[in-house]
Amino acid sequence: MALVVWAVARRDARAWPREGRLWAVVYAFYILAATRPTPSVVRYLVLAVFPSWPLPELSQRCDTTAKRVALAVPVLLLCCLVQWCWVSAAWVQHGVYSVTP
Repeated sequence: MALVVWAVARRDARAWPREGRLWAVVYAFYILAATRPTPSVVRYLVLAVFPSWPLPELSQRCDTTAKRVALAVPVLLLCCLVQWCWVSAAWVQHGVYSVTP
């Protein structure tokens, strides 16, 4: 929660609409209050951080297509890496379903 509040309270986050910043904070509080702690909470909270990803100050500087691609590629690679780490650590149980002769 502290990360969400910090992300929307920064001076650079003012580039996003007020409703979007308010959504991020209220939605995060709602998800944490209305759901029990399960691995799905992380998936739900992804919708709360849209005002800060990519960071507003970086997205404002992207005035050409080349700069937008240069920003989107590392973000996409980072998202894929985080997804792979999340699935391998939280969902794949090595050796549980292995068949031994």
